[in-house]
Amino acid sequence: MAIDTLEIEKLSAAERIHRETDEQFEKRRDMQKKILEELPKNFLEDVKKRINLEPGERIESARAGAIFEILSEQQHKIELEQEGQSVERSELANELLDLLKVTCDRMMEKGKYLRRPDLIDIRESENGGKIEIVAMVETTLQMLGRRKYLQLRDFKTDFERFLDSLDSSDFSVEGYTNISNDYDKISIADELRNVVYVTADKNTGYISGYAEDEGMEGSEWDEFETILRENCDIRYSAFSSREIGTLTDALASYF
Repeated sequence: MAIDTLEIEKLSAAERIHRETDEQFEKRRDMQKKILEELPKNFLEDVKKRINLEPGERIESARAGAIFEILSEQQHKIELEQEGQSVERSELANELLDLLKVTCDRMMEKGKYLRRPDLIDIRESENGGKIEIVAMVETTLQMLGRRKYLQLRDFKTDFERFLDSLDSSDFSVEGYTNISNDYDKISIADELRNVVYVTADKNTGYISGYAEDEGMEGSEWDEFETILRENCDIRYSAFSSREIGTLTDALASYF
């Protein structure tokens, strides 16, 4: 069932967060409406595809995570447009994004691991000749912990492995015409940024307001704090944890 069969106003159940001013609340609610109105028609199908149950995880939690990921991606596109950046992608860029996901899945089947972000920011030259990866974008409903630390730490190294090995047996480019011909046109920015979307109810004023050190060694937490301070753009989602829960419940009958 397509998203346009749903009533957007019922889904946009914004609730004021205690620290919000009237202006902040209205701005966040307006962004929610934009996000929901611009969701693709295959939104529900996309949610189903993204659900990846971890051991012991409830289906409702996995579904909420998938919904939050898609909403955050849509918000990121809107914010890029508001900043005057193009979100249109060339065929080469689209193939790159798709191949990265497929490759990660294939490598996991072989007992190998390649960390991939939820979204990649790409800057393309005007003539389409070069593609530069400028940011890795992540989303999380939970507090940032050891898993996000490893992802943020390893994204650049793993992506370099991906680019360097496009012609190896692990990275088949069969069916990806543009990449097979032009993968040498893809590069990673020297100052690769990490963008992380957290729910609106988190407190980004201090690291412990959105990240925790559970299960981490002291040296890992120290490194994680450095990454978060120096190479991470922590952004608020337009949705709070509670609002994502409300939206997930509202959509439950469609799955």
